[in-house]
Amino acid sequence: YAPSTPSGEDSLAGPHPCVQVKVGPTDTPACDPSPPGGIGGGGSGGQSGPTSNGPPPPSPEELAVLAADRAIAAAPRLRWRVAPSDVGLTGLESYFWLTNRPRPISAVARVPGLTVVAEARPVQYVWRFGDGTEEVTTEPGTPWRPGRPGSIGHLYEVRGRYRVVVEAIWEARWRLGGRPWRSLGYFTTTSGRGYAVRQVVSRLVPLL
Repeated sequence: YAPSTPSGEDSLAGPHPCVQVKVGPTDTPACDPSPPGGIGGGGSGGQSGPTSNGPPPPSPEELAVLAADRAIAAAPRLRWRVAPSDVGLTGLESYFWLTNRPRPISAVARVPGLTVVAEARPVQYVWRFGDGTEEVTTEPGTPWRPGRPGSIGHLYEVRGRYRVVVEAIWEARWRLGGRPWRSLGYFTTTSGRGYAVRQVVSRLVPLL
């Protein structure tokens, strides 16, 4: 999915739509569609439609793109941790997880008589460990704790400094009122950094 324009509403004709964004469970965020003077300049609390001489109102699809652009722009930057945190060791599992678990982001775009809800929701995560291997999950990983390993682990076999990248895949979709969702496509957010791994060497120690 590619956002339409940097500002979204600049490309729309007709009444200026109200747009509201919410992060969390999907529902219809509150949205006051009445800028000063009312939408379309009707002066009646934003409930008057376009005049006979004015441009037509935006279509549901145009409102969907506008709302989806706002939801996508609100997608958070990914932050992740690894254990062992400072330096990994060959032959020992390293565990990875996101510290900010992405949640669905919903946005509503509204003009008088028409309300469209768009949603951006994380559907998949791709972890690339820097040694040519990757793992695909549907959840962002559980933190490692003493006595309780995390859910996303990787075993490095060779020492070195690896660039670890996590990519969140989001689905953008929209619906009109209570109708079924319609997909707009997918977009991604990524985060990466270096991770050092040292070699573990076993030695035989003679008994005294």
